[in-house]
Amino acid sequence: MKIEVADNGVGIAPENLTRIFSHGFTTRKNGHGFGLHSGALAARELGGALAVHSAGLGQGATFALELPLSPPNARPRSHDEYEAPVGIGREDV
Repeated sequence: MKIEVADNGVGIAPENLTRIFSHGFTTRKNGHGFGLHSGALAARELGGALAVHSAGLGQGATFALELPLSPPNARPRSHDEYEAPVGIGREDV
């Protein structure tokens, strides 16, 4: 599955494209540099990837999140293993 989010904002400078997912990297005065890094790690943990493209400053940016339909090392579950959450097609006694 692939989800893309694009904007027409300030864009990303070419020299920042290679560092944007690095731990602690930020261009914001009060930024901490954990958000995109954490997002990229989470995507990788799930067997996917988080990527960015920008033609440069003033050109906006596009972020793409790709995830497999099944997490890595997932085994198919039988019908009996699926359990509806409480309140959705299930009554707890």
